[in-house]
Amino acid sequence: MEKWKISKYNVLCEHDNQNYIVNTATGAIGEIDEKTKDNFNDHNLKYLDQNTIDISKEEGFIVPSDIDETKLLELNYLNSQFNDEYLGIVIAPTMQCNFACPYCFEPRIKDKMSMQTQRALIEFIEMHLKKGVKHIDVTWYGGEPLIYKDIIEKLTKQISKLTLQYNARYSAYIITNGYLISDNDKLFFKKNNIKLL
Repeated sequence: MEKWKISKYNVLCEHDNQNYIVNTATGAIGEIDEKTKDNFNDHNLKYLDQNTIDISKEEGFIVPSDIDETKLLELNYLNSQFNDEYLGIVIAPTMQCNFACPYCFEPRIKDKMSMQTQRALIEFIEMHLKKGVKHIDVTWYGGEPLIYKDIIEKLTKQISKLTLQYNARYSAYIITNGYLISDNDKLFFKKNNIKLL
């Protein structure tokens, strides 16, 4: 019988009196109750119900006991570097930011991605899909990318259409300071297939 353990990449947090679990390796996020939070805090699987265990296995909150998670991440990283079927892209809808952190190394440019750049990006992605790429992996970055959600939605729609056309997989993540995230954004992230980093 396979044994399981709680992932060391889980982060437990609370927002608006609701508990969340985030796995920084898979990008998965889920709402949990206080009892489940305590069990994850104590690395105790014994008192988790079967439905929670099944979902946790699927999302990577729980992993097989014999898995070395760090080595697996290293292997996935190396695989992506030498895999002709994978294309990872970092997209910055803007370099503008709603903060002014003194330690930030990014230039504070009050502008957004031009239509010309957006068109060139889509052409670049399609060129690689034509060459046989089977997985497009996007990281939304900035500045603060959520300042221009309209650009994210527009490009996501176009990229998703292309990956469907070329029978490829699409995944997306976002690096954000989180300040502009509201409860309504759960739908935004789901609709645009975005996981938080």
